[in-house]
Amino acid sequence: MAAQNQTPSDESLSSLQINEDMRLQERTWTVQRLGWWAMGLVLLAALAGLFATGPLSWAEFQDSGGQVRVEVGRFQRQMAPKPLNVHIAPGATAGNTVTLIMNRALASAVGSEQIVPFPQHAKVTPEGVEYTFPTAGPGQAASVRFIFNTDELGRVRAEVGLPGREPARFTLVVYP
Repeated sequence: MAAQNQTPSDESLSSLQINEDMRLQERTWTVQRLGWWAMGLVLLAALAGLFATGPLSWAEFQDSGGQVRVEVGRFQRQMAPKPLNVHIAPGATAGNTVTLIMNRALASAVGSEQIVPFPQHAKVTPEGVEYTFPTAGPGQAASVRFIFNTDELGRVRAEVGLPGREPARFTLVVYP
């Protein structure tokens, strides 16, 4: 048999028609656009440091007298090593050592991997952990670098300071 050129009838075309629901389609497009915006905002927040390292993450905190300054990332990842730098002003060191107190909440939430310089003494007190570090001499500025990882999730209300003085207070947010 020879193939014949046939044109479909109107009846066969109408059986192939699919009903449109433009209201549903427009809602779908709106949800898609909102999803793209949400993904873009999450990406920008990540680049800015909201979830780990970035310009929003790093901050400096100091005590009321300006004797202790702490540099730390506000947003931490659980079990990821991060630095916490403590700078002590020259007027805060009277002898060849300086004592720092880390409050109990911070001491229990973090595990110190490395402390530079290594403390001469460390003892647990009701307030937290008391570290004694050597200094270059009386009236000299001192710096201590803690490399730590956080064991707990959520918010950690931290305090680092000198004995008998108001500490530097800050909050860490620990993500899984």
